[in-house]
Amino acid sequence: MREVMAGRIYLPPSVTAMDDAPGADLTEAAPALDAAPPALLLTLRQRDVLDLLLGGLPTKQIGRDLGLAEGTVKIHLAALFRLLGARNRVEAVAAAISLGLQRKPP
Repeated sequence: MREVMAGRIYLPPSVTAMDDAPGADLTEAAPALDAAPPALLLTLRQRDVLDLLLGGLPTKQIGRDLGLAEGTVKIHLAALFRLLGARNRVEAVAAAISLGLQRKPP
């Protein structure tokens, strides 16, 4: 749980033990997450939240529009901030725009 809460990917010991298996070089088989564009790492719901954030909506209104609890929206926002390297809503919007993650047309 600590790994996930810190924004990292949790792998069970049975998977990490595969690293010791002959020919099991997983780092070459899959692209590094750091190299992937943030848009590829967003869930559909995070994308929905980002679109409304780009529209200037407050957290409570985002929740109403998407049928989510305000706390759930805050969790999605925190994940977006982490993915975009932002500390607040303004930085997240600026980062999203600079990465070409403009709002989807209605």
